[in-house]
Amino acid sequence: MQFDNNVLIAERDNAYYREGGNHSRGGKTGPWGLGNPAITWNGYTPAHFRRNVVVVDATAAPSRGAWFEGRPCGADKLPHKPPAGIAKCSGDLGDSFLRANVSANLWFNRTAASTPTPTFPGGCVGVSATACGATHGCSCRSWAQWRATGQGESGLWQVDPQLGSGRLRLVSSPAALALGIEPLTELVRAGADWEIDG
Repeated sequence: MQFDNNVLIAERDNAYYREGGNHSRGGKTGPWGLGNPAITWNGYTPAHFRRNVVVVDATAAPSRGAWFEGRPCGADKLPHKPPAGIAKCSGDLGDSFLRANVSANLWFNRTAASTPTPTFPGGCVGVSATACGATHGCSCRSWAQWRATGQGESGLWQVDPQLGSGRLRLVSSPAALALGIEPLTELVRAGADWEIDG
């Protein structure tokens, strides 16, 4: 799976997602916001997540409390004894990224100033990597801990992508462009090339 050069903005939610913000919809509860992440990452297959811009606004979307959530390694789908080739696959969400290349991405929490948190990815206020449980171990790690796992190489944390105010809202931050993120200027030509007469 390759997911490269995209802009993801989590700045909306509604009553349905706020209800599930603490996992309560599935019959279990957990730290507020982990049940409605910006990105749901399941499984254990090789994947690339590179040169993307991810923006979270927890003021406009209060249930957005984490960047990542998911089924650790797709663990609930694995047999009791993992097959050969999956040497490490635990209940820690971090193991889901062992075969992934998550690099050169820009992460920006617009509300970090008003909702400060020492954790990457910006949720888990008052929750440690161990206290939040094995299934959320990755979500509540700090940015330094995330980088120590080998992920986030050359990524930028808390850098404003400077999305333009025009219809396309293209990335204009020099730091983002230096990562190799390419503004999709081609979208100017998207859509019909005719106009309704009168």
